[in-house]
Amino acid sequence: MKEFTLSTARTFEDVWQETEICPAFLGTSPRPVKEVGYCRADHDGHHWYHDYFPVHPEYMTDAIKEEFERLAADILETEPVVQGIPGILKFCADYPESVQKDGARNRYNFYLEGEAANYWVTFLDLPKDYNFYLHIYVK
Repeated sequence: MKEFTLSTARTFEDVWQETEICPAFLGTSPRPVKEVGYCRADHDGHHWYHDYFPVHPEYMTDAIKEEFERLAADILETEPVVQGIPGILKFCADYPESVQKDGARNRYNFYLEGEAANYWVTFLDLPKDYNFYLHIYVK
């Protein structure tokens, strides 16, 4: 049994109160100043493939890294999420309050307060695109 509990209620509202254009992040969109980094993943119909992108690498600690890596692996290996988009849809069907319309796709948002950091989990149901994001925020 996995040791995490995802919630559809965001309990760490302060994360989005202060943002900046971060030099370590290659985008031009403002990022929360408390964001350590994020993982994004896509499913090719057989396996998940994911990469990590730092936003504020100076915030990364061994404890956050260990917790984040364990959490990402646990979520992506959990039934039915391990199956890709069909599994995401099956999992998210139990949480209708998680859905947010985002153009042609649905975005499903979940949150988790870890011991070392806070996390925002997003699933997306668009084929041939990234289907999973896991953002890490310092407490």
